[in-house]
Amino acid sequence: MYRYEFDRTVPTTGLKSFGSPHAAELEYVFTTLDSKKADWQPDDYQVAKTMNAYRANFIRTGNPNDSGLAR
Repeated sequence: MYRYEFDRTVPTTGLKSFGSPHAAELEYVFTTLDSKKADWQPDDYQVAKTMNAYRANFIRTGNPNDSGLAR
């Protein structure tokens, strides 16, 4: 079993922040950050890219880890 913990507070623009609510990671998982109006930072795009690398490894090999990714 593999799992991850997502605790990034989604950057909001003028809205009250609720921290990291249920499903907050979906824009990262599906690389659709620009579909939500938020103050996205370069790190947000890097996190989305990294999350997708883990997913691609899992789909390809059954193991999300790879030599270029943190364990």
